Amino acid sequence: MLDLKLAANYHGFKYEEREEIAEIESVVHRFTHNKSGAKLLYIENDDTNKVFSISFRTPPEDDTGVFHILEHSVLCGSKKYPLKEPFVELVKGSLNTFLNAMTFSDKTMYPIASQNDKDFQNLMDVYLDAVFNPLLTEKETILQQEGWHHELTRADADISYKGVVYNEMKGVFSSPEQILMRSIQKSLFPDTPYRYESGGDPVAIPSLSYQQFVADYKRFYNASNSYITLAGDLDLLEKLAFLDEAYLAQYQQVENTTALPYQLALGDLNVEVKQYAVLPTETLEDKTYLSLNYVISDIFDAENYFALDVLEYILLESSAAPLKQALLDAKLGNDVFGMYENGVLQPFFSIVIKNANASDQARFQTVVRETLQKLVSDGIDKELIESAITLKEFQLREADFGSMPKGLIYSMRAMDSWLYDGKPTTHLQYEKTLAGVKNALHSPYFEKLIDRYFLNSLHESLVIVEPSHTLADELNEAVAAELNDFKAGLTEAEVAQLVADNQTLKALQESVDTEFDLQKLPMLARTDVEPQATDYPIALSAADQIPVMFYETNTNKIAYLTLMFNTSHIAQADIPYLGLLEDLVGQLATGKYSYGALSNELNIVTGGTSFYNSILSEKVPSEKFQTYFAVKTKILQGGIRSGLTFVMDILKDTRFEDQKRITEIVQIIKSRIEMSMNQAGHNIAAARLASYVEPVSNYSEDIRGLGYYDFICELTTALETDFATVQLKLNELLTQLISKEALSVAITGDQVIYDEVVAALATIDLPHSDNKADANRTYPLNPSINEGLKTSSKVQYVVKGGLIDQTKYPYSGHITVLKKILSYDYLWNQVRVLGGAYGSGFVMQDNGKWLFWSYRDPNLVDTLAVYDKVVAYLRAFDASDYEMTKYIIGTMGSMDMPLSARQKGARAVARYQKGLQLADIQQTRDEILSTTAADIREMANMFADALEDAKVCVFGNSDQIDAQSELFDHLREL
Repeated sequence: MLDLKLAANYHGFKYEEREEIAEIESVVHRFTHNKSGAKLLYIENDDTNKVFSISFRTPPEDDTGVFHILEHSVLCGSKKYPLKEPFVELVKGSLNTFLNAMTFSDKTMYPIASQNDKDFQNLMDVYLDAVFNPLLTEKETILQQEGWHHELTRADADISYKGVVYNEMKGVFSSPEQILMRSIQKSLFPDTPYRYESGGDPVAIPSLSYQQFVADYKRFYNASNSYITLAGDLDLLEKLAFLDEAYLAQYQQVENTTALPYQLALGDLNVEVKQYAVLPTETLEDKTYLSLNYVISDIFDAENYFALDVLEYILLESSAAPLKQALLDAKLGNDVFGMYENGVLQPFFSIVIKNANASDQARFQTVVRETLQKLVSDGIDKELIESAITLKEFQLREADFGSMPKGLIYSMRAMDSWLYDGKPTTHLQYEKTLAGVKNALHSPYFEKLIDRYFLNSLHESLVIVEPSHTLADELNEAVAAELNDFKAGLTEAEVAQLVADNQTLKALQESVDTEFDLQKLPMLARTDVEPQATDYPIALSAADQIPVMFYETNTNKIAYLTLMFNTSHIAQADIPYLGLLEDLVGQLATGKYSYGALSNELNIVTGGTSFYNSILSEKVPSEKFQTYFAVKTKILQGGIRSGLTFVMDILKDTRFEDQKRITEIVQIIKSRIEMSMNQAGHNIAAARLASYVEPVSNYSEDIRGLGYYDFICELTTALETDFATVQLKLNELLTQLISKEALSVAITGDQVIYDEVVAALATIDLPHSDNKADANRTYPLNPSINEGLKTSSKVQYVVKGGLIDQTKYPYSGHITVLKKILSYDYLWNQVRVLGGAYGSGFVMQDNGKWLFWSYRDPNLVDTLAVYDKVVAYLRAFDASDYEMTKYIIGTMGSMDMPLSARQKGARAVARYQKGLQLADIQQTRDEILSTTAADIREMANMFADALEDAKVCVFGNSDQIDAQSELFDHLREL
């Protein structure tokens, strides 16, 4: 631990505060830079995954999205690194474990992470030069590319708007859920910066001038307005010296004018009405969103910060959630959910119903108020409270954030108070907060919160987001008129100048950085990469004849268990019902518990339990694969036997008797799939395309993709007209699934945990069958090919792909490098930079399945043409050794991400089930490290063959798809 003296100066920084935070096993040190006024926080711990972030307080003053565009733009070249896009070069050639930039409602963050000291220092330097010395103040073309510009290729051509953020936000504003969330904030904070769209409203983005763009950069991106965080096991004094000498010492402290004001209580209910576009063929009935929203104290109340998160789960997320159930029972809508936003100065809580009608707004308010009043007067079920607190406490103590570095999560929590001049550690400590919230187990704690912040709120709003058949045309017509008027107002010389400006921009976009400039960017050598693959050894055994896979590691007394029942014997016609079981099991009553009591008990007995379908395909193409109905659970050591018995009882004794409950769940499933379509159309299109070419992908499509959505739509009718048949099918299917012979188990934990699990398995009573735990199944292909999936979206998600002949072109580590090259060189430049799409990429699996995708893309035909030109690109590929080293290091970085104990166990099991040996992993690693430009060029022939039989699937704008209908064999509206 650091031994520093408070109030002393270290490399230009005054050491102001030291605090031990036992909850996150860290010591937090706070500094201020004397000359510039920059604020710095160091979260000291033994985490090898080091994190750096520099953030700026950026409250918006209009809807132009200037801070979102700046977030993109500062990463488009700086004085020290005068490249087109240093960010992309870092993605190509760094061992980073996290690299991104994020625009929030009131701040912009630039975080990086790496386990390699040299790489970490390089990333810090590039990001600091980007934010303090960007080329955007000299190059208007950066705003034109990343933000917006008038697109005019010829004097007699139509004029349009184009730009990466412009197209991104067109996609965002195509989603009714996103419109809702943005409207909620505006309705609650009409007099503060939170009323503005920090990401940018497409209607307002074209009003952003270059002068305002530069002025806002200079005002907000100064060291006095910066918040720097460091986290992990690093040499702090070295980093302070670097920050001071290389950057901060160059700046004088200036007056900070970015403080956020409080919104005064509104008094009366504020009502906000918005519209979203739907296709003309869609009904307007049952398509409205209604939302009641409440401001909750302020961000500095640590107990409320946590307690309202627990309350949101109690009221609206749990299977026993009383407010959710009351709204469903009232038949106001068929989906209910909540949102608690605690990352702003004044946190707020939202109650949302989907698929409602605006005419029900008064009844919605009445049901909410009466239900909350009843909860206050009668009290909330203490078992539900215990369940919610237990679940949230488990998550806090486990501190498993998936792919997000811990240091980044802690940095973001610190910013939740620090940004507003509060104590940075406010939300890092939680023992005192937990103790306070646990008073709810024997007092009316949450009832008082409801009474204070909801029933007696003086700061609330009602937001109504309605469907419209005409909105899309109205917006299109308004934009067209605006553009036509603009062009009509130009002189002939101005038109010629605009065409010339577009040509200049395109030439810059098509230009290539010189080797001289590229080599200014710091980069690791291949010798900095660990050449040996990491082994995740798995021990195989059996417990009472049940196959067991055991990955031994310290898990802090948490047993991570996966129970897998082979489903290869289930008939093809019943496969969608497996997807339904995934959503029903654990959400319905059993012989011992009502569904509400079951939900409570699950959280008390386990740290979280999920039921899902798992698919295992071979590492080489095969018509056969293995499928499982699986249970994933976390149980504390000492409670494994009772926990496993409890989970098994759910599997054996779920009752499919409650028609009302099952209907509610199915309606919610349908709603959530539709929301995911709006957010990630490229995933829908990619999964659909894969189902044309690969049996295992068609199986997946029928249990979680568009095929499953179609099944759910049909099921909503069947539940009304023939519930008995559905009930019988579910009972039969669950009986077919659960047997001792079909079961295999994966364990992650230490030897004590293993012994406890094995002993518990021996006591569990399971029925017997002829099924086998390792049986294979087959499945047909989807007969549909080349589909256009039409929506009211303003953008497209364009996918093209197929299956490569593995006998002719076997998968190798060279293809892993190819993914990086195509995604971050060819497709990035052609689809994103030149085409204006928000994102694009190339995916290829080791069984030969491949595809190109684009995200929030204004184009369709042009993007498909880019995909088709990949052969020419590869044949001409001629990267230097320096460039190849960059691609190789970037590829290795994505392979060597730090893993939690849980993730290591999952990787060990996945490798074993896929038949991958350490030698296979090492071979791929060796091939990656030895990849040459010639290896990449050789793959041109692979694509020449692959494109001959490639399929297309596009999810997006109805008019665009209709205009290119000859590309598709099948069109459908979604």
